[in-house]
Amino acid sequence: PPALIPGVHTFAEIEVTPTKAGTIRFKNTIPPHNTDSSFFIHNNSKIFPSFLPSQITVIELPDCDENGLPDLIEFTDNPLLDCNENLVLDICEIAAGEYSDCNNNGIIDDCEIASGEAEDCNSNGIPDDCEEDCNFNGIIDDCETMIDCNCNAVPDSDDILSGASPDNNTNAIPDECEGLVGNSIRIVVPSTDKHEHSQLMLGVPDYIYIYMTASTDITAIVIPLEFSNSSGKTLWNTIDSTDIEYILSDSMLGYRVANITYQNDNFPDSLLIAMIRYSAEQDAFPVGSRPILRIKVTPTDMGSVTFNPIFIHPVSNLAFVRFDNGEKIYPEFVANDITIIGSCCNGIRGNVDSDNQDVVDISDLVQFVSYMFDIPPGPGPECWIEADIDNSGEVDIADLVWLVEYSFSIPPGPAPLDCY
Repeated sequence: PPALIPGVHTFAEIEVTPTKAGTIRFKNTIPPHNTDSSFFIHNNSKIFPSFLPSQITVIELPDCDENGLPDLIEFTDNPLLDCNENLVLDICEIAAGEYSDCNNNGIIDDCEIASGEAEDCNSNGIPDDCEEDCNFNGIIDDCETMIDCNCNAVPDSDDILSGASPDNNTNAIPDECEGLVGNSIRIVVPSTDKHEHSQLMLGVPDYIYIYMTASTDITAIVIPLEFSNSSGKTLWNTIDSTDIEYILSDSMLGYRVANITYQNDNFPDSLLIAMIRYSAEQDAFPVGSRPILRIKVTPTDMGSVTFNPIFIHPVSNLAFVRFDNGEKIYPEFVANDITIIGSCCNGIRGNVDSDNQDVVDISDLVQFVSYMFDIPPGPGPECWIEADIDNSGEVDIADLVWLVEYSFSIPPGPAPLDCY
C-alpha cells in the first residue's frame, strides 16, 4: 500500500461509554519492562516518535429526574422539556417549587401561556383553567361580563324576571346574593354551546350542578334526590361515585362526598349524597351561594326529568347541619325540570357545516380549520356533536386531525364515530 505522506493523521477511533466519573491517563509503555510501544517503520527501520502524555476527564452530567439519562441529552433530544431554555429540566424546576404548574400537566405555567397553549384573560400569569369559574361557562370570574352573582350560568336579570330568584327590594340583585333569603339547594343545568338552560342533549355526556345558598355556617349537607319522568323509565346512565365531582374552594378541601347510597336495581332513579366536615379544624361551609358538586350524566332517551328531595327513608330528607350546635336546618329545594332534547347529529359525526345532504367533505374541514385557527375564529359548528369526531366530550385539535386523516390519508383513516 502507499506510504503515508508527512503530516498529521488520525489512525483510529475508539468508541467508549464512560461508566464512572474520574480521570483517565495514557502511557506509552508496556509492563513489565516498560519498553516503548509506539514506533514507525521507515525503510525497514523503526522510528520511535515522541509520545505526548495526555489525560481525559470523565465528568458526571446532572440527571435531576434520576431516570438514567443526563438532562443535557434529554432536552437536546426534546427542547420542549426545557421550555425556558435555562438548561434545567422543567419538571425538576416545578418539583423544586422554582416555577409553578398549577394544572399539573408538566409544563411551566409561564411557558404554557407564552406559547398560547393556555389562556390568561386577566394577564396575571395564571392559566385560566386554574382560576375560579363559579358558573362553569368557560369564562373565569375575573373576566366574566355576565352579572351572575349566584353562579348558576343564568344572568341575574333573567333569574329575577323568571321568578327563580326573588328581588324583594327591587335593586336588580337576587336576594340570595345579599343574604336576604334563607337556606336553599338548587338543581341547575347551565346553558352551554351544546344546549340551552335546563336542557341536555340525547347521547351527549354533560353535567347537572347542585348549588347551595346558606344563611349560616354549616358543617354537613344531606341531599336525597329522586329523578322521575312521565315515561316511567330511566332517561340517563346509571350514576355511580365516579360520576359525582365535589366543587369547593381551597379553604374547604376537608369536605368530601361521604357516601352515595340507595341507587340500585330497586331504586335506579334515586341518589343520596352526604357531604361532611372531617374535623373541627376544617372550615365550615360559609354563608353565601356557591356550587358544591356536579353530577355527570349521559342521556339515553328523550323526555323531561323532575327532581324531588323526598327520599325513600324518612330520616334522609334534605337537610343542613349547623356549625355551632348541630341543629338541623331544612332548606328550600329549587329545581327546574330538565328536558332531554334530540340530537342534531345523524349517522356518523363530521358534518361540521350542517349541510342538508349530511355529507362529510372538504367544506367541513374548511369550516373546522377556520373555527380553530382564524383570528378572530370563523363560525363554530351549528351542531356541536358533529364536530366532536372522537366523542371525547370536547371539540379540539384531535377531532380535526381525525377528520383530516379520514378525508385525505391513503388508505383513509377510520370513519368518525357514530352520533350516539
